[in-house]
Amino acid sequence: MSEQAEDEIFQPLWEYLVPPNGKAQTAQGEIIRIAGRVQHEFLDNGCINWDDDFQKMLDAFLEYLQLGNRFNEEDFKVAEVITPLKADYNR
Repeated sequence: MSEQAEDEIFQPLWEYLVPPNGKAQTAQGEIIRIAGRVQHEFLDNGCINWDDDFQKMLDAFLEYLQLGNRFNEEDFKVAEVITPLKADYNR
């Protein structure tokens, strides 16, 4: 899968599941939030800010994955609908 294709899947889920501040309300949202934070720190900051909080996030990430709560088809559908609406609203 190309990086662009990954971004096209990831971004709508981020916008639908991750709040502007703080933790997400669902395990799926937390998985997306943590993945995004770690990716940003790794790719954009070169891990310069890496500390115990990032390690705690990775530990939590693994715990969330072990819960076995998968994204359902409805999550993807809602994310596809909401993302363009939010983009239009924020203009």
